[in-house]
Amino acid sequence: MPANLQSTFDVAQFEALLASRNEPEWLTSRRREAWQAFETAEQPDWRRTNLKGFNLADYSVAEAEVSVEFAGAEGVTILPLAEAIQSHAELVQRVLGSAVQTSRDPYSALNNALVNGGLFIHVAKDVVVEELVRIRYHVAKAGTIVAPRTLIVTERHSSINVIEEISSADFDASAVVLTGVEIEVGDGGQVNFSSVQILNSNVYVLGSQQIRINRDAQAEWLNVVVGSAVQHVTLEANLSGNGSSVNWNGLLYGNGKQNLLVAPKLNHIGLNTEGQINFKTVVDDEAYAVFDGMVKIPATGQGTNSDLRENALHLSKTSRSDSIPGLEIDANEVKAGHGSTSGQIDEEQLFYLQSRGLPFAEAKRTIVLGFVGEIIDMIPDEAVRERVETIVAEKV
Repeated sequence: MPANLQSTFDVAQFEALLASRNEPEWLTSRRREAWQAFETAEQPDWRRTNLKGFNLADYSVAEAEVSVEFAGAEGVTILPLAEAIQSHAELVQRVLGSAVQTSRDPYSALNNALVNGGLFIHVAKDVVVEELVRIRYHVAKAGTIVAPRTLIVTERHSSINVIEEISSADFDASAVVLTGVEIEVGDGGQVNFSSVQILNSNVYVLGSQQIRINRDAQAEWLNVVVGSAVQHVTLEANLSGNGSSVNWNGLLYGNGKQNLLVAPKLNHIGLNTEGQINFKTVVDDEAYAVFDGMVKIPATGQGTNSDLRENALHLSKTSRSDSIPGLEIDANEVKAGHGSTSGQIDEEQLFYLQSRGLPFAEAKRTIVLGFVGEIIDMIPDEAVRERVETIVAEKV
């Protein structure tokens, strides 16, 4: 094991943790397998993610603070994950680990070994929930590593709207978030899920999110990333059922020396599926952002309609972004496209706004907010949207 993967949390402490949890044997077994995979893992070859100086030995295991705002509705169950493991064991066993795969990399293995805290949401058949469910994970202390997990399962013809916000206190030292989101949308149902990451600029974020969308089901997925020192998060939407669809939007905004990576993967598995990916990226100062997107259409995905787009705006000569949109097509009856653009602020736009009396800084801010406003306006919670707007305005 490379030195930076050595943890102060040793096997004896890990076994003590297992003994204290009183969890079902299947989960204890999964945790042990994940821990063993972590102990034998090699550092992943992440050429676009800067982990120089990052050492797990600098952190102790803790639990993120969790809060939920939801008035409640018949047919909707929201539980701490630790309780759901006991009361909804079959559902949890089926979904837990579907996105955060132990074999992917050592941090995913550690995530599955330590998963602590988090929430389980279940929506019964034919239940339509209009009210927004608000989840907030908060990292209170530096020097900690937390591994919250969100599980959402909706049954046939049900729907729900959820926003997950990850934040932290304004500490000077670093912390680690091993994030995980795993969602299953039942036949004919809909899940609207928004993920908003506003951690302070000393936090590392490593993890995975996945939505599995079944027959004739739909998902609206929003990913907003404006915080952290380093983020490396894999995102995956599986259009497993015939007639399923996803509308997927996102924003990365980096400044200072932030290194932000998202890797959206859209898998068109069923027949006649539709998927749209639209991400926007802004980088300033010495920030580096990566959009590593991929659309896969196997032979089973006949009748697919898919499009992947990413547009990047550079605000300084020293900022960088890599856009890597890709298509893999093994079906012959499809419509699929992909593309990306990157560039600096249009000088003509700046000149026009300044000719109308706006100072340079205000003209620049107006153009940037116009570029990202389409995505920010999609955030369904007003308070979270205002927090993101404030952070972005301060970055410009």
